[in-house]
Amino acid sequence: MNIREVQVGDLETVKVMIEELEELKFDSLVFEKYFISNLNDPNVHYYIVENQNQSLGFLGMRVFYPLHHCEPLLEITELIVMPGFRNQKIGELLIKFAVGFSKTHNCSQIELSSNLKRTKAHAFYIRNGFTKGHFKFSKRL
Repeated sequence: MNIREVQVGDLETVKVMIEELEELKFDSLVFEKYFISNLNDPNVHYYIVENQNQSLGFLGMRVFYPLHHCEPLLEITELIVMPGFRNQKIGELLIKFAVGFSKTHNCSQIELSSNLKRTKAHAFYIRNGFTKGHFKFSKRL
């Protein structure tokens, strides 16, 4: 298994994985616009885990600098393991990768949000050392 940085040519692969996560289809032109924009953002980092050129999962991360911490934090923005490859320690591999990445970027903690309906994902994160320490509130406009 190999974890590698996402390239522009991975657009369709990443789109399929994000659509799997969100259980919906995105407009291709809009998705491409945001994908390219994020690839050009030095604080956004995308990785694919693959085995024999088959994409098994995706990890999106963002380094940010909240004033109320006065130190860099790492946010996992997306973590996806494709359905046929779950329960094979791929998610744990991606978490370990994120931990190592956060240390090399001097981040003091890793944060993530997970939809309330994803109870299996919540159990996974808790098993991997995360705690439920915050509520996230959203307002759709």
